[in-house]
Amino acid sequence: MVAAATPTPSPTPGGPTAGPGGCQVAASAGPPAGVTLITCYSMTGEVVSSGGFYDDLEGNGAVSCSDWARSGEQVSGAAGEVLPAPDPSTAGVAVNGQELAFTFYIGPYTGPGSYPSTDLDELASLGDTDWNNVNATDFTAHVSADGSGSLSASLTNEAGNGETETIIETWICVTEPSD
Repeated sequence: MVAAATPTPSPTPGGPTAGPGGCQVAASAGPPAGVTLITCYSMTGEVVSSGGFYDDLEGNGAVSCSDWARSGEQVSGAAGEVLPAPDPSTAGVAVNGQELAFTFYIGPYTGPGSYPSTDLDELASLGDTDWNNVNATDFTAHVSADGSGSLSASLTNEAGNGETETIIETWICVTEPSD
């Protein structure tokens, strides 16, 4: 078991700000543009960590938060539309000096609402440690019409050591002016 860790966002000017639920989100390294997800996360299990980050990549191409929440997108390997959830690797989040990444897709995605499971592989990684979902019902998500949302995923270590990781994300969506 890894001791509690402190996430380290990429170097950013301006200092931290409060995210949804009160987590500290470091100011973005550059001004976010377009649809931006301001996210708080927590991890419990093999790794214990929490923090916040900006993700302006997942909604790239959407004209507004409600457009992003309504539309979803097609990704390789998916049978239909999915909605990508916020990913800390887009903000350069590191825990104990190792990159943290989530690959969570809400799918099949049919628009705002609750999703009690997923048909897709859900992944998380910290450095060389990878976790994935073994059971589709170990994933739940909710997306509001304004683009805000939350998810919970219980994942198992891919190394076969039986260790688990539970990840919870909560986000709000804002539409920033584009360059």
